[in-house]
Amino acid sequence: MLFLAVTLGFFVENQREHYIEHKRAKEYADMMKDDLVKDTAQLGGLIRGREMLLEAQKTWEKMGQTPIDKITWADLETVKKPGIDLTPFLWNNATYSQMKSSGNLRLFRNKELIKNIALYESIIKGFEFWNNSIRDFIRSDYMFRTKVNEEIFLNKNPNVDKTRSLKSLAYNFEAWTETNLLNREIINFQLAVREDYPQLNKVAAEIINLLNKKYHLE
Repeated sequence: MLFLAVTLGFFVENQREHYIEHKRAKEYADMMKDDLVKDTAQLGGLIRGREMLLEAQKTWEKMGQTPIDKITWADLETVKKPGIDLTPFLWNNATYSQMKSSGNLRLFRNKELIKNIALYESIIKGFEFWNNSIRDFIRSDYMFRTKVNEEIFLNKNPNVDKTRSLKSLAYNFEAWTETNLLNREIINFQLAVREDYPQLNKVAAEIINLLNKKYHLE
C-alpha cells in the first residue's frame, strides 16, 4: 500500500509538472507566433518592394554615369523619389531570445518545430552582416550631411530652377557624389539580402503552422 501511495503521488506530481510545462509552452508559443506574424508582414512588404529597388538601382546607376555638369535638381528629386524602403529586415526575436537565454526552448518538444526555429535563426544570422552594413550606411555622417546640405540649399533658393545642373547652381556636389555612391551600395546590399527573404518567409509560415497545430492556437 505504501509503495502504491508513493507511486501514485509520484505519478500525480509528474502529471502536474507536465501540465504546467505544457501551459508555459503554449504561452511561449502564442508569444512567438505574434512575433512571427509581425515578421511575415514585414517580409511581405520587403519582398513586394524588390521591383521598386530594381528600378531604383537602374536609376542610380544611370545617375552615376551622367556627367557632373548634366545632373539637374529635377534628376536629384527623381532619384530620391519616395516609396523605396531601404530599411533592413528587423527580426522580432524577443520571445526567442527570452526562451533561449532561460533554457525554455526545451519546452518545445516537437522536433520539426525546433528544426524550423533553428533554420529560421540560421538564415537571419546569414545576412546579419549585410543588415548591419545597411544600417551603418543609413546612419552615416555622409547621409546626414547631405540632408543638411539639401535643406540649406533649398532655404537659400526657394524658387530653384530645377532644369539647371547642380553644378551651375553652386550646389555642394562633393556631398552629392558621396551620397550617390552610398545609396547605390545600400540598394545593392538590399537586393542581395532580399534574395533570402522568400525562403525566410516560408520558414516563418511553417513555424506558425506548427505552433498552431501543436498548441491549438487561433
